[in-house]
Amino acid sequence: MNMPSLQTSVRGPSADLFDTPEGWVAAPVDAFVSWLKRRGDPKYPGFGPPLKPSSVKVYLAMWTNFTDWLRHEGIPVDRCEARDLIRFLDGDGRRDRKEKKEKHGKQTKHQRVRYRRLIERAYAYMRKVGVKMANNPAREAEFTDQAGPDDLTKFLSESDRAKLVRYLSGGTAEGISEDWTVVRDRALLGMILGAGVKVSEARRMTFNCIKGDRVTAYRGGFPHHTRLLPFAHRAIAEWTALWQAMQKGRDLEDIEADLVFPAMETGARRITKKNTPMHATSIYRRSQRAIADAGVQVVWDEAVAPACAKPIPRMCAQTLRNTYVALLIDDGATDALIIEYLGLALDDTVIRLRVAYEVARGLRPPPAGRPRKPRPRALVPEDAQPAHDEAAPAGSAAVRCVI
Repeated sequence: MNMPSLQTSVRGPSADLFDTPEGWVAAPVDAFVSWLKRRGDPKYPGFGPPLKPSSVKVYLAMWTNFTDWLRHEGIPVDRCEARDLIRFLDGDGRRDRKEKKEKHGKQTKHQRVRYRRLIERAYAYMRKVGVKMANNPAREAEFTDQAGPDDLTKFLSESDRAKLVRYLSGGTAEGISEDWTVVRDRALLGMILGAGVKVSEARRMTFNCIKGDRVTAYRGGFPHHTRLLPFAHRAIAEWTALWQAMQKGRDLEDIEADLVFPAMETGARRITKKNTPMHATSIYRRSQRAIADAGVQVVWDEAVAPACAKPIPRMCAQTLRNTYVALLIDDGATDALIIEYLGLALDDTVIRLRVAYEVARGLRPPPAGRPRKPRPRALVPEDAQPAHDEAAPAGSAAVRCVI
């Protein structure tokens, strides 16, 4: 694999040198490097924020692997079709570095999706600079590649969505407000569904990140601003007031720097073994309980689950985040607003979400694909669940907002 080093991608020639139709066809890897260099460059504001060096390395390796396979198959970059891309994904042309022999091994679902999306973005940009091609092969491959009904982007149904909105917009029920974790978990559900934040963003969010309906979330060290929808305001306000009342003897300014969703009652002013953000597994489990408290049922897998087993939930944080996008779409939000609220780097993700939402609403048919064999999902015994929140590993730090 002839992959340029990271030094080449950073200190290489001018980004304009290979950014031509001829450059993309004759030297696709060099043109790809030039394309990546524009990310985060103030001269090119429309190319998105800068990528982490690790992401640059992975993307460059993927694109190099793909273009090496095209060259080995004798297919010009501008003549690649959907069937060629699917053939690459089925037997990705990886070569053994020692024996220089081609190994054909089918990629995982996650790898296939990442390859398709990267190649789709690259080919979409190639068309912008003037490379002549019939269609974007990755977009066609998406609807012919292997996919089953479980692979479709998930959204909450309208009835489940209404139940959660009523649960979050109403006050905390009497008799359970004394349990601070219940109020916290309700606010956690409100932040994910009402602001579309990721679990990683919620874990390290501090109270000074919340200013009315404006929420600042950090991802990879870069902030983005999202909007907290009205139905989630009460849940967040109740939890904020309760937390401030629990921190007797401390200044309000000091409390503002606390984690919004701490694992321990003592707060998160300092990160120690006993004072850490909630673990991602704990957030998943707690949000599931809050969803159940809202009256939303979970799905049982009768094929693998006995009657006494723990039910398998059908919703996760990503489903709630997708539903946040659906609420924005129903409210008439533009693509630019959705990109800003979700902290997206490229607009093609919004297009995918809009299409997926139309499929979920029955406005367009789902992508056709060959059905997969169902895989049994593992069950976690009830007695294996810890009684208290699992704290994150020691040494992690809170992200403190400067607004």
